[in-house]
Amino acid sequence: MRTDLTDAMPTVAGSGGTSPSFEPAADGGILGSPLQWWRTVPVTALTNDMLEEATCTLSRFTILGEPNWRAAVAGEATTAVGIALRATKNADAPTSRVDLAMTALLRPAFKGNAGAALVMAAIINRMVAGAEGQVLATLWLERGRLIPDKSGRVCAPATSEPTDKHR
Repeated sequence: MRTDLTDAMPTVAGSGGTSPSFEPAADGGILGSPLQWWRTVPVTALTNDMLEEATCTLSRFTILGEPNWRAAVAGEATTAVGIALRATKNADAPTSRVDLAMTALLRPAFKGNAGAALVMAAIINRMVAGAEGQVLATLWLERGRLIPDKSGRVCAPATSEPTDKHR
């Protein structure tokens, strides 16, 4: 049985203007499929329960040609990053394949893997237009503690002051 994901995934309500707006549905829930949350829900609004729902949704699918798909769904960061990079390499906009791959990347990025958070931010920055995309990408950078400096380069903050043992 073939499932067409694009018709089953409405978009999250937004202002459509220049200021970001991530609005809940009238019933208080978040619109859209868990497969869209990577590009519609700020990381600050994600919860462990939402992450579990996304993982459960992912477990019903596979990406053909990705033999390590189950490891990515289970949260293996390196595998999820590789699959996300391959799925988005030639994509200009989210597709079902991109949504699956990026949703697999959610778990390690959310759990604090800096590399996964950086890839999440970079792909969101490229694929999600406007101020919403910029906000989502910046929040993922902050989640991974990857802060852009004044030149725009991304670097991890120092965790402690360097010490000089020879003083």
